[in-house]
Amino acid sequence: MITSNATGKILLNNIITSGMKNYGVDIMRKVKMINIMSIIAILIIVPFGLVDLIKGDYAIGIFVYVIAAVLIFNLLYLRKSGNYLFPIYCGTSIVAFYYIYALVTGGVNNTGYLWFFTFPLFAMFLLGSKKGTAAALLLLIPPIVFFSIRLDSSTFFAYSMDFKIRFILSYLVVLLFAYLFETLKEKAQRTLSTINDEL
Repeated sequence: MITSNATGKILLNNIITSGMKNYGVDIMRKVKMINIMSIIAILIIVPFGLVDLIKGDYAIGIFVYVIAAVLIFNLLYLRKSGNYLFPIYCGTSIVAFYYIYALVTGGVNNTGYLWFFTFPLFAMFLLGSKKGTAAALLLLIPPIVFFSIRLDSSTFFAYSMDFKIRFILSYLVVLLFAYLFETLKEKAQRTLSTINDEL
């Protein structure tokens, strides 16, 4: 007899794996990661969007709900098609676009820039060390361009020069550590694969 606790675990596993089976361990890790990230992002940004709308920041609020809708579509597409590459690239791109938007507008209470530091971590995990590094470096280009030009508009948040330098250096440090962790993990996986083949 299956208990309610066991049923809950089966249901949760089905949600985070999109019902996918018979895939390799590495692929399933990425599928679980994109699902968990998407679900957490949806649960976080929907209330943020509501706060923005209540405060009268309609552009940000609507933008947030568009992002949430795309993430929901991404989850449904993954479940229906089993094609994990498109949701990974799509999800990573959407998150990057949202982070840029949060940075240039300041985000809620001017904390939008904080999200940027999470990007190298999950980009490496989902895309691997090479593509993840390329994606993380590409994400640094818009802030550098934004920091380099002076925009007199209430839409864009004005950061101090001290903040700009510290932000870029901090981001590069996070990127370096994320790269090192991922390359070491990939090297360990290759070693284990070689040992298994020999056995």
